[in-house]
Amino acid sequence: MAIIGGLIASQLLTLLTTPVVYLLLDKLRRRGKHEHELSRATTA
Repeated sequence: MAIIGGLIASQLLTLLTTPVVYLLLDKLRRRGKHEHELSRATTA
């Protein structure tokens, strides 16, 4: 029974954390790209 509970817990944790991590990384990437474009626009 403990094995089944561990498998279910790990699956739920994976299904929840993977999209959250992806969204956070995408948000950071977009923010960095946006700041880079702003700095380029102000120096040009």
